Amino acid sequence: MASRKLERVAARSAFATSLESPFIAAAVLVPPVLVFALMWLLVGLAAAMVVLGVVAVLAAAGLVFT
Repeated sequence: MASRKLERVAARSAFATSLESPFIAAAVLVPPVLVFALMWLLVGLAAAMVVLGVVAVLAAAGLVFT
């Protein structure tokens, strides 16, 4: 068993995936864009931008979407 070679899986970036399959990129981007558009419609552009900024900071810090 020790002599078996492990199969390595190549890591793919999100950009490489979107180049290969634009449908995947569209499927990932549509829900957040719709949520942003709905927030813009309901509470206005300024509030929607603030919420977008807060979610972006939390995502960058690894506190959400992990």
